[in-house]
Amino acid sequence: MGFAVGPRLNAAGRLSDISRGIKCLLTDDINDARRYAAELEQFNQARKAQQALMQEQAQAIIDTQSVETDKFALSLFDASWHEGIVGIVAGKLKEDYHCPVAVFAQSGEEFIKGSIRSIPDVHIKDLLDLIDRENPNLILKFGGHAMAAGLSIRKENFAVFKKVFNDFIQAYLNNELPKAELLTDGRLEAFDITLDNAQLVADSGPWGQGFEEPIFYGDFEIVTQRIVGEKHLKCSLKLVGDNIVHDGIAFFQAPIDKTTAQIAYKLSINEWQGKTNLQLMVEQIK
Repeated sequence: MGFAVGPRLNAAGRLSDISRGIKCLLTDDINDARRYAAELEQFNQARKAQQALMQEQAQAIIDTQSVETDKFALSLFDASWHEGIVGIVAGKLKEDYHCPVAVFAQSGEEFIKGSIRSIPDVHIKDLLDLIDRENPNLILKFGGHAMAAGLSIRKENFAVFKKVFNDFIQAYLNNELPKAELLTDGRLEAFDITLDNAQLVADSGPWGQGFEEPIFYGDFEIVTQRIVGEKHLKCSLKLVGDNIVHDGIAFFQAPIDKTTAQIAYKLSINEWQGKTNLQLMVEQIK
């Protein structure tokens, strides 16, 4: 139910109408059930495609932003994004950057709707209360809880919200970037660090609060490293004792002044210029 049925029901609600999923579960007619199930599968494939595109576009926006002005929070908007998927994208970026992330989509001519995913150090509902009290005309409506929230603002106020959001979180954290407590799922053997297993992890999503994407760790040789996008570390990693070299990326990471390190990572898939490769998404380096 969790891995197969849940994501497909969820996709129907995000992209169209959740009643399709309810009908599939309640019908007594096997032919109707199959037809509804086929529609749910189509929704899920469409959700995956749109999510992948939005995440790629969001990363492109982040790569153009300043490290100094956006290090406490990220706020992103694109008029082409689907408001039913912004929460998934915000959750993924929050995990990658370890900061609160607000992702907005167009909602009518004048308004945009956003979804925020936060970190344990920032109670996002309380923070939005503070912002609303001191900026009464900025947020039109909002609601949520400690780790997630939704809100609506005028499209013309996005730049103002972006700055206010970052500034309030910076003050909330007393100008100190939080240190994330990192729990892992243990070590992987060399033969388990594969593109097939990365695909298996991707297919088991969507991941989120209380159902986090697996993180592994190991001792790696750092074969090569270089800075890309002015602030991210692109590297080649080789598990100690193995000969296979893997691509890796660490966001907001300075060059590493050693040749071996204990690295926590996620198995991810990198698609570039029509090629699909395994990439280790580096979460922590010790």
